[in-house]
Amino acid sequence: MEQNMDGSMHLDILNHIPSAIIAADAQDKVVLVNAHACMLLGLEEKAAVGKAWKEVIRFDRTGPDPMHSRGNKGQLRNYWAECTRSDGTRINLSVSE
Repeated sequence: MEQNMDGSMHLDILNHIPSAIIAADAQDKVVLVNAHACMLLGLEEKAAVGKAWKEVIRFDRTGPDPMHSRGNKGQLRNYWAECTRSDGTRINLSVSE
């Protein structure tokens, strides 16, 4: 498969994965949001890309705190989170970072 100049091949593949995926860069800015994440969180890709991920996913409650505890280097950290969608609906998430 060839990648388009804008990287859209990767997004096309990620849009077919039945999980919400939001990718952020080293500065915590959203660089990619797949279709399932947009549907689950009630947001539009254009509105999310470029924002800090903490602005895109607004956690109401978590366990453990995603902002302060880190896993070992190279290891995913998993936690639960309750957040509010853009339409005001509250949802529970399982998060890996």
